[in-house]
Amino acid sequence: MTDVDPDTDLLSISKKGRTFMDEVLAGWQRHLELLENAELWPALYKSRWGYDYSIEQMLEHAVVHPMRHRIQLERLMAQR
Repeated sequence: MTDVDPDTDLLSISKKGRTFMDEVLAGWQRHLELLENAELWPALYKSRWGYDYSIEQMLEHAVVHPMRHRIQLERLMAQR
């Protein structure tokens, strides 16, 4: 995917704040629209941190992970 910001530097991402998060969520939406149901399950894909996830599991992780870091995210968005 070349239309998603590949930045993984935490300091750099923190300076982009809400814009970065909005772009990541929009990227998920753009690319999921292209997938067929057979591609969503039960195929597994290797995450950047080395674990196998289905698309459904990765989406769940993407939704739940920010909840775990709510305070940090609220501080980050308040800086905008």
